[in-house]
Amino acid sequence: MQRFTVSMSDNLVEKLDEIADSDETTKNDILRKALTLYVVAHEARKRGERVGTVEAGGKLDTEFVGI
Repeated sequence: MQRFTVSMSDNLVEKLDEIADSDETTKNDILRKALTLYVVAHEARKRGERVGTVEAGGKLDTEFVGI
């Protein structure tokens, strides 16, 4: 497994710490999952699909733009 350094704002580090504590997981695991979601979104956009959250009834609730 490769390692690399990531620079991020204090605000993002704080959010990352909060999520790691809340989910009882590691910051590395959160970043791996986030990158996996980004890859899924990227591939969907390449296929012309929209990316976002969907209500229980199947209606698009929030579209993620710019990711």
